[in-house]
Amino acid sequence: MYVAYATNSSYLPLCNHNMATPRKRFARSLGYNRQKKDRLNESERYAIVQDVLNGVPYKTLADRYSYHRNTIRNTFKRWKEQGNFKSRSTIGRKTRLTPRERRLLFRYIRKDPTRRWNNVLLYCQDTLSKKVSRNTIRRVFRKLKLGH
Repeated sequence: MYVAYATNSSYLPLCNHNMATPRKRFARSLGYNRQKKDRLNESERYAIVQDVLNGVPYKTLADRYSYHRNTIRNTFKRWKEQGNFKSRSTIGRKTRLTPRERRLLFRYIRKDPTRRWNNVLLYCQDTLSKKVSRNTIRRVFRKLKLGH
């Protein structure tokens, strides 16, 4: 809604729609900082549920939080059924090596690509304090596009 002044033909808004509320700023920061397929944390779920309870449509929330509307709907539905904001357990086997350990292994091999398998296995046991199989190391190399 705009108000016209008699002395000036320009219109001034009654309320400033460009000013983002703290909740919208929070939602935008979530959308810009997250990676693809990143999981919602508890504070994000809480904000989504509060907005749904306040009557904000799923489509609006999907645009605001940069998630698909079904993700918003499922988050609210899970909250109604379970009554909490906790994550469900993930599907599949956990990775044996962390990304940091994979990088260390990559640097170790890059220094001398002709290392023997036994030396690489001993390095993993000594430096990384993990017992890994030869196939695990082979998978890491394959993923890093190294032949070994």
